Amino acid sequence: MTVQRARNRVFIIWILWIAILLGCFIKLQTQFNLDGQFIGPDAYRFFRQTRIIVEEGNFPSSDLMRWVPNGVNSKDQLLLFPYILAYFFKLLSSIFPSFTLYQFAINYPVVVFAATSVIFFFFIREIFGISAALFSTIAFSTTPYFSTLVAGYVDRDALTLFFIIVIMFLYVKGYKTKKILHKSFLICSSGMFTGIFGLTWLGVGIILFIILLYNLFHIIICTSR
Repeated sequence: MTVQRARNRVFIIWILWIAILLGCFIKLQTQFNLDGQFIGPDAYRFFRQTRIIVEEGNFPSSDLMRWVPNGVNSKDQLLLFPYILAYFFKLLSSIFPSFTLYQFAINYPVVVFAATSVIFFFFIREIFGISAALFSTIAFSTTPYFSTLVAGYVDRDALTLFFIIVIMFLYVKGYKTKKILHKSFLICSSGMFTGIFGLTWLGVGIILFIILLYNLFHIIICTSR
């Protein structure tokens, strides 16, 4: 690696992190207006489910707070999302005992947004190159229109977007990789994340549709050459 290439890489990393930190700063501003509340009605349900799992270790077989008076059978609900929140909170609270569940919950979308931005950069770079990836990530990180990624919006949306980007990145990376073992690992990892995604949100079919379109696009491009 030449000195100039090393300098360019350092410059890109700095710009990337500045954009992500700026995006986090923008999305954290909503926390000052929450006053102990959340954004969106579903946030209260997910927070309640997470709190029960944290306090009792698991979720009861019937959710009596829904469909009163009989409640909802827990087997009919996708509870992986509150379980993910609960166990990540337990992990963090063991390191930072003063960290409350409410603080964790309202900041979760911003943390997931930061992780998604990094994966998004590598995903776009894999398809369109590093320049497009940098400009796309800056736009993605700093736009104020992703209201579901702001602090206080305790919903599946942030995690859903993270899974979609990760699945697509792993699939495209595996699709373009020549080594069989490396390709198999990446494609299987994409499938594993798709399975986890399916346990989080019923709209998992959208990612399968996107992969189908990606393959059709490549077939059309290859046959037209």
